[in-house]
Amino acid sequence: MRKVRQDLKKRLLASLPREPDPIPLGRYSRKRMVLLRRIRTSSAVTPHDRRKWELSAGKIGRNRPPVSTASPPASPPQPQQMQRQHSLEQPEICPYCKETLSANLQHLVWECGHFTDERKKALSLLPPASRPSNLEGWARPEGDSARIALILDSLLLYLENTGLESTF
Repeated sequence: MRKVRQDLKKRLLASLPREPDPIPLGRYSRKRMVLLRRIRTSSAVTPHDRRKWELSAGKIGRNRPPVSTASPPASPPQPQQMQRQHSLEQPEICPYCKETLSANLQHLVWECGHFTDERKKALSLLPPASRPSNLEGWARPEGDSARIALILDSLLLYLENTGLESTF
């Protein structure tokens, strides 16, 4: 029975698709591996995502269902309720650069003006031929494991220097 289970496990593992440019094993702590995977899979929780969740949970001015006629009349809106409704009408603003842009992963890591100097510094550590031209190239570098590690190290340094490491 044990042999059958082991064979099944081997076949299942062999059937999984291989990651094209894997993160070098044994090089990064578990925390950093999780961070890199979140960026690679676009599953990092950003201020944009938190805002969407708050909207859907009703924490930011959400239209409530109409009050039935059997209930007592609604009291006038309190200032806090008015502020919530007003926040729905306001466009999303990046908490870092204060631009009217979604603070999503692409913006925070690759475009945000607030982090331009740190981004340039991290990218300047790479040889010109290895510098990525977009977020995808920075998060999923191609090549041998030494090149991949060098590029991922620069991304992690950027996230650490900007404080985004703890945001995601």
